[in-house]
Amino acid sequence: MEDNVQRNIKQVRESNCETITCRMCDWFDPTSLDSFGFSSSSKRGVVSNVVEEEESSVSLFPDVILIADCVWLEELVDPLLRTLDALAGFGTKVIVSYQRRGKDTHDKFWSGLHNTFGSVLDIDADKTSSYGLDKPNTFHLLECEK
Repeated sequence: MEDNVQRNIKQVRESNCETITCRMCDWFDPTSLDSFGFSSSSKRGVVSNVVEEEESSVSLFPDVILIADCVWLEELVDPLLRTLDALAGFGTKVIVSYQRRGKDTHDKFWSGLHNTFGSVLDIDADKTSSYGLDKPNTFHLLECEK
């Protein structure tokens, strides 16, 4: 995780994010939102299995949660969705880079995302974007919001 932060430090600084902290996030026993150190008067970012950034002085929720390669076993779906539901507020954008593996796991994750979030957009579904995912039924780039 820390290597990813260092590789992207230029973009982090350009985004005016003042602090980044790397932490593991156990989906079976998730840390409370308060423990990530969000406060109503500061800009903070948290990098873990979930990457978060807050710039608003009003919201106590992150602006962005980034998840990559997150679900490969069906038993991971429910804990991940519960954690996302707890960490994401209205206005939080959840970006998911996801590789479909098994049908049952995919169906459960897909359905759970649509039940948890009011908007789930498959960014590259129509192959008109510049992201160039070469296997549209296997690789997904999703943008979710409550």
